[in-house]
Amino acid sequence: MKNKLILALLKRALRGEWYFSKQFDRLDRLLSGVAMSVLDHDQWTELTAHIYSARGDYKKEGLFNWEKKWFKESLPPSPGRILVGGAGTGREVTHLIKMGYQVVAFDPARSFVSNTKKLQGQSSCLAFVQGSYEDIINQGSNTASRLMYTILAHAPYDAVLFGWGSYTHIALESVRVGVLEKCLYLAPGAPVLFSFWMRGDDTQRVRTRAWEAGWKIGKFLTRKRMVFDDDPGDDISGRAGYGHFFSRREIENIAKKAGYEIKRQPPGPYSGVFPHATLMPETRKA
Repeated sequence: MKNKLILALLKRALRGEWYFSKQFDRLDRLLSGVAMSVLDHDQWTELTAHIYSARGDYKKEGLFNWEKKWFKESLPPSPGRILVGGAGTGREVTHLIKMGYQVVAFDPARSFVSNTKKLQGQSSCLAFVQGSYEDIINQGSNTASRLMYTILAHAPYDAVLFGWGSYTHIALESVRVGVLEKCLYLAPGAPVLFSFWMRGDDTQRVRTRAWEAGWKIGKFLTRKRMVFDDDPGDDISGRAGYGHFFSRREIENIAKKAGYEIKRQPPGPYSGVFPHATLMPETRKA
Protein backbone atom coordinates (compact mmCIF):
# COMPACT_ATOMS: atom_id res chain seq x y z
CA MET A 1 0.00 0.00 0.00
CA LYS A 2 2.80 2.38 0.93
CA ASN A 3 4.67 1.64 -2.32
CA LYS A 4 1.54 2.38 -4.35
CA LEU A 5 1.18 5.75 -2.61
CA ILE A 6 4.84 6.61 -3.27
CA LEU A 7 4.44 5.53 -6.91
CA ALA A 8 1.39 7.76 -7.33
CA LEU A 9 3.21 10.74 -5.79
CA LEU A 10 6.25 10.17 -8.02
CA LYS A 11 4.05 10.02 -11.10
CA ARG A 12 2.53 13.38 -10.23
CA ALA A 13 5.87 14.94 -9.31
CA LEU A 14 7.62 13.76 -12.46
CA ARG A 15 4.76 14.92 -14.67
CA GLY A 16 4.98 18.32 -12.98
CA GLU A 17 8.76 18.38 -13.45
CA TRP A 18 8.37 17.52 -17.14
CA TYR A 19 5.75 20.27 -17.59
CA PHE A 20 7.83 23.00 -15.94
CA SER A 21 10.97 21.84 -17.75
CA LYS A 22 9.14 22.19 -21.05
CA GLN A 23 7.97 25.70 -20.14
CA PHE A 24 11.50 26.75 -19.15
CA ASP A 25 12.78 25.38 -22.45
CA ARG A 26 10.21 27.46 -24.32
CA LEU A 27 11.24 30.54 -22.34
CA ASP A 28 14.90 29.82 -23.18
CA ARG A 29 14.05 29.59 -26.90
CA LEU A 30 11.98 32.80 -26.70
CA LEU A 31 14.84 34.72 -25.06
CA SER A 32 17.28 33.21 -27.55
CA GLY A 33 15.26 34.63 -30.43
CA VAL A 34 15.15 38.06 -28.78
CA ALA A 35 18.90 38.07 -28.10
CA MET A 36 19.82 36.97 -31.61
CA SER A 37 17.64 39.61 -33.27
CA VAL A 38 18.48 42.53 -30.96
CA LEU A 39 22.14 42.12 -29.94
CA ASP A 40 25.22 42.44 -32.14
CA HIS A 41 28.20 40.06 -32.16
CA ASP A 42 30.13 41.96 -29.49
CA GLN A 43 27.09 41.91 -27.22
CA TRP A 44 26.65 38.16 -27.79
CA THR A 45 30.22 37.74 -26.52
CA GLU A 46 29.60 40.03 -23.54
CA LEU A 47 26.40 38.15 -22.67
CA THR A 48 28.21 34.80 -22.83
CA ALA A 49 31.03 35.98 -20.55
CA HIS A 50 28.42 37.30 -18.09
CA ILE A 51 26.53 33.99 -18.05
CA TYR A 52 29.68 31.98 -17.37
CA SER A 53 31.00 34.51 -14.87
CA ALA A 54 27.71 34.34 -12.95
CA ARG A 55 28.41 30.62 -12.59
CA GLY A 56 31.51 31.37 -10.52
CA ASP A 57 31.68 27.83 -9.19
CA TYR A 58 31.74 26.35 -12.70
CA LYS A 59 34.35 23.64 -12.57
CA LYS A 60 34.93 20.04 -13.54
CA GLU A 61 37.70 18.03 -11.96
CA GLY A 62 40.09 16.18 -14.24
CA LEU A 63 39.97 15.48 -17.95
CA PHE A 64 37.60 13.40 -20.03
CA ASN A 65 39.07 10.17 -21.39
CA TRP A 66 38.93 11.53 -24.93
CA GLU A 67 40.95 14.58 -23.80
CA LYS A 68 43.63 12.43 -22.15
CA LYS A 69 44.05 10.42 -25.35
CA TRP A 70 43.95 13.54 -27.51
CA PHE A 71 46.58 15.40 -25.46
CA LYS A 72 48.86 12.36 -25.40
CA GLU A 73 48.68 11.99 -29.19
CA SER A 74 48.77 15.65 -30.25
CA LEU A 75 50.87 17.60 -27.75
CA PRO A 76 54.68 17.71 -28.07
CA PRO A 77 56.62 15.89 -25.33
CA SER A 78 57.08 17.78 -22.07
CA PRO A 79 58.68 19.95 -20.92
CA GLY A 80 57.34 22.70 -23.09
CA ARG A 81 55.29 25.89 -22.96
CA ILE A 82 51.58 25.87 -23.80
CA LEU A 83 49.14 28.74 -24.30
CA VAL A 84 45.61 27.91 -23.08
CA GLY A 85 42.66 30.11 -24.08
CA GLY A 86 39.16 29.85 -22.63
CA ALA A 87 40.78 28.18 -19.62
CA GLY A 88 37.79 28.45 -17.26
CA THR A 89 38.90 27.78 -13.70
CA GLY A 90 41.98 25.84 -14.79
CA ARG A 91 40.80 22.30 -15.43
CA GLU A 92 43.11 21.73 -18.40
CA VAL A 93 45.85 23.93 -16.93
CA THR A 94 46.07 21.77 -13.80
CA HIS A 95 46.47 18.61 -15.88
CA LEU A 96 49.05 20.15 -18.22
CA ILE A 97 51.17 21.26 -15.25
CA LYS A 98 51.04 17.72 -13.87
CA MET A 99 52.23 16.50 -17.28
CA GLY A 100 55.32 18.70 -16.91
CA TYR A 101 54.40 21.72 -19.05
CA GLN A 102 54.62 25.43 -18.32
CA VAL A 103 51.34 27.20 -19.02
CA VAL A 104 50.09 30.69 -19.83
CA ALA A 105 46.28 30.82 -19.59
CA PHE A 106 43.45 33.30 -20.03
CA ASP A 107 39.66 33.40 -19.78
CA PRO A 108 37.10 36.20 -20.34
CA ALA A 109 35.15 35.51 -17.12
CA ARG A 110 36.59 37.62 -14.30
CA SER A 111 35.18 35.33 -11.58
CA PHE A 112 36.87 32.31 -13.14
CA VAL A 113 40.28 33.98 -13.17
CA SER A 114 39.86 35.18 -9.57
CA ASN A 115 39.17 31.56 -8.55
CA THR A 116 42.59 30.42 -9.79
CA LYS A 117 44.77 32.15 -7.17
CA LYS A 118 46.21 28.86 -5.86
CA LEU A 119 46.94 27.72 -9.39
CA GLN A 120 48.62 31.04 -10.22
CA GLY A 121 50.93 30.50 -7.25
CA GLN A 122 52.54 27.48 -8.91
CA SER A 123 55.81 28.17 -10.72
CA SER A 124 54.70 26.23 -13.81
CA CYS A 125 51.65 28.48 -14.20
CA LEU A 126 53.48 31.42 -15.74
CA ALA A 127 50.34 33.56 -15.94
CA PHE A 128 46.55 33.26 -15.68
CA VAL A 129 44.85 36.49 -16.78
CA GLN A 130 41.51 37.84 -17.92
CA GLY A 131 40.92 38.21 -21.64
CA SER A 132 39.01 36.83 -24.62
CA TYR A 133 39.82 35.60 -28.10
CA GLU A 134 38.41 38.86 -29.43
CA ASP A 135 40.95 40.74 -27.28
CA ILE A 136 43.76 38.98 -29.14
CA ILE A 137 42.48 40.38 -32.43
CA ASN A 138 41.19 43.80 -31.38
CA GLN A 139 43.56 45.73 -29.12
CA GLY A 140 41.03 48.36 -28.08
CA SER A 141 40.92 48.02 -24.30
CA ASN A 142 43.17 47.85 -21.27
CA THR A 143 42.18 44.21 -20.79
CA ALA A 144 43.26 43.40 -24.34
CA SER A 145 46.56 45.25 -23.94
CA ARG A 146 47.38 43.45 -20.69
CA LEU A 147 46.45 40.11 -22.22
CA MET A 148 48.69 40.51 -25.26
CA TYR A 149 51.56 41.89 -23.17
CA THR A 150 51.39 38.78 -20.99
CA ILE A 151 51.09 36.37 -23.92
CA LEU A 152 53.98 37.96 -25.85
CA ALA A 153 56.19 38.06 -22.74
CA HIS A 154 56.23 34.25 -22.67
CA ALA A 155 56.19 33.50 -26.41
CA PRO A 156 56.96 31.43 -28.40
CA TYR A 157 54.81 28.46 -27.42
CA ASP A 158 55.21 24.77 -28.19
CA ALA A 159 51.45 24.29 -28.54
CA VAL A 160 48.16 26.17 -28.23
CA LEU A 161 45.07 24.69 -26.59
CA PHE A 162 41.64 26.28 -26.77
CA GLY A 163 39.79 25.17 -23.60
CA TRP A 164 36.86 22.76 -23.71
CA GLY A 165 34.39 24.02 -26.34
CA SER A 166 35.58 27.61 -26.03
CA TYR A 167 36.14 28.05 -29.78
CA THR A 168 32.38 27.60 -30.18
CA HIS A 169 31.76 30.91 -28.38
CA ILE A 170 33.61 33.06 -30.95
CA ALA A 171 30.84 34.96 -32.69
CA LEU A 172 32.49 36.04 -35.96
CA GLU A 173 34.32 33.99 -38.58
CA SER A 174 36.86 36.80 -39.02
CA VAL A 175 37.81 36.42 -35.35
CA ARG A 176 37.84 32.61 -35.61
CA VAL A 177 40.31 32.84 -38.48
CA GLY A 178 42.24 35.76 -36.96
CA VAL A 179 42.91 33.93 -33.70
CA LEU A 180 44.34 30.96 -35.60
CA GLU A 181 46.47 33.29 -37.73
CA LYS A 182 47.83 34.82 -34.52
CA CYS A 183 48.74 31.31 -33.34
CA LEU A 184 51.02 30.92 -36.36
CA TYR A 185 53.06 33.81 -34.96
CA LEU A 186 52.85 32.92 -31.27
CA ALA A 187 53.52 29.20 -31.78
CA PRO A 188 55.34 28.76 -35.11
CA GLY A 189 55.31 25.20 -36.38
CA ALA A 190 53.29 24.07 -33.35
CA PRO A 191 49.95 22.24 -33.06
CA VAL A 192 46.68 23.96 -32.17
CA LEU A 193 44.13 21.84 -30.32
CA PHE A 194 40.51 22.98 -30.19
CA SER A 195 37.04 21.54 -29.52
CA PHE A 196 33.63 22.78 -30.59
CA TRP A 197 29.97 22.01 -31.16
CA MET A 198 29.01 20.44 -34.50
CA ARG A 199 26.11 20.07 -36.91
CA GLY A 200 25.69 18.36 -40.26
CA ASP A 201 26.99 20.16 -43.34
CA ASP A 202 23.51 21.00 -44.63
CA THR A 203 21.63 21.40 -41.34
CA GLN A 204 20.85 24.36 -39.11
CA ARG A 205 19.83 24.96 -35.53
CA VAL A 206 16.16 24.23 -34.91
CA ARG A 207 14.11 27.43 -34.83
CA THR A 208 11.05 26.61 -32.72
CA ARG A 209 7.87 28.66 -32.66
CA ALA A 210 8.97 30.14 -29.33
CA TRP A 211 12.30 31.16 -30.89
CA GLU A 212 10.57 32.72 -33.90
CA ALA A 213 8.25 34.63 -31.54
CA GLY A 214 11.29 35.97 -29.67
CA TRP A 215 12.92 36.95 -32.96
CA LYS A 216 9.82 38.90 -33.99
CA ILE A 217 9.62 40.60 -30.58
CA GLY A 218 13.24 41.67 -30.92
CA LYS A 219 12.68 42.98 -34.43
CA PHE A 220 9.62 44.91 -33.24
CA LEU A 221 11.50 46.44 -30.31
CA THR A 222 14.35 47.58 -32.56
CA ARG A 223 12.16 48.38 -35.59
CA LYS A 224 14.30 46.18 -37.81
CA ARG A 225 13.14 44.49 -40.99
CA MET A 226 11.46 41.11 -40.47
CA VAL A 227 14.09 38.95 -42.17
CA PHE A 228 15.46 35.69 -40.81
CA ASP A 229 19.06 36.44 -41.78
CA ASP A 230 20.85 34.63 -38.94
CA ASP A 231 23.67 32.14 -39.47
CA PRO A 232 22.27 28.57 -39.49
CA GLY A 233 24.90 27.45 -36.97
CA ASP A 234 24.33 30.23 -34.41
CA ASP A 235 22.47 29.74 -31.16
CA ILE A 236 22.08 31.34 -27.72
CA SER A 237 20.98 29.58 -24.55
CA GLY A 238 20.56 30.62 -20.94
CA ARG A 239 23.11 28.07 -19.77
CA ALA A 240 25.90 28.52 -22.30
CA GLY A 241 25.30 31.91 -23.92
CA TYR A 242 26.25 32.28 -27.56
CA GLY A 243 27.56 29.24 -29.39
CA HIS A 244 28.18 28.34 -33.01
CA PHE A 245 27.55 24.80 -34.24
CA PHE A 246 30.16 24.12 -36.93
CA SER A 247 29.77 21.90 -39.94
CA ARG A 248 32.78 19.82 -40.93
CA ARG A 249 33.06 21.96 -44.06
CA GLU A 250 33.29 25.13 -41.96
CA ILE A 251 36.11 23.71 -39.83
CA GLU A 252 38.06 22.71 -42.92
CA ASN A 253 37.57 26.14 -44.55
CA ILE A 254 38.56 28.06 -41.40
CA ALA A 255 41.71 25.98 -40.99
CA LYS A 256 42.69 26.55 -44.64
CA LYS A 257 42.06 30.32 -44.47
CA ALA A 258 44.28 30.58 -41.39
CA GLY A 259 47.12 28.56 -42.95
CA TYR A 260 46.58 25.27 -41.12
CA GLU A 261 45.96 21.65 -42.04
CA ILE A 262 43.74 19.31 -40.03
CA LYS A 263 45.90 16.51 -38.63
CA ARG A 264 43.23 14.95 -36.44
CA GLN A 265 39.78 15.01 -37.98
CA PRO A 266 36.80 16.12 -35.90
CA PRO A 267 34.41 13.21 -35.25
CA GLY A 268 30.77 13.47 -36.22
CA PRO A 269 28.38 15.35 -33.95
CA TYR A 270 26.73 12.13 -32.72
CA SER A 271 29.80 9.92 -32.35
CA GLY A 272 29.78 9.91 -28.55
CA VAL A 273 33.00 11.95 -28.37
CA PHE A 274 33.01 15.73 -28.00
CA PRO A 275 34.03 17.10 -31.45
CA HIS A 276 37.67 18.21 -31.52
CA ALA A 277 40.55 18.61 -33.96
CA THR A 278 44.30 19.16 -34.10
CA LEU A 279 45.72 21.67 -36.57
CA MET A 280 49.27 21.98 -37.86
CA PRO A 281 50.68 24.79 -40.04
CA GLU A 282 50.45 23.99 -43.72
CA THR A 283 53.58 22.56 -45.29
CA ARG A 284 54.45 24.82 -48.21
CA LYS A 285 55.38 22.99 -51.39
CA ALA A 286 58.38 24.28 -53.27
